[in-house]
Amino acid sequence: KSIFKKGDTLFLLPIYYAGGTAQKDISSQMLIDAMGEIEFSALAPSNREELLVLLNPMLIKGSCVLSMGARDPSLANFALSIKRHIETLNLTE
Repeated sequence: KSIFKKGDTLFLLPIYYAGGTAQKDISSQMLIDAMGEIEFSALAPSNREELLVLLNPMLIKGSCVLSMGARDPSLANFALSIKRHIETLNLTE
């Protein structure tokens, strides 16, 4: 069962590799493909800038953008850049 509903969009950015012996043989697009048939949209932007561009037409007043990740020390700054980006948009309902 999915917590996503029709009309929701999941964005999976490129996987952050923190070094070490981690395998680099999987991509965000591969994860999306493995989901099979889903009732929501799932996209794998190639970078953070592309994500912001893709968000523009989707956002309306009251939209929720949830950012999650692990071990990437730049995540907090990225979350702030999403917030600043949204604040520059003239969102309507």
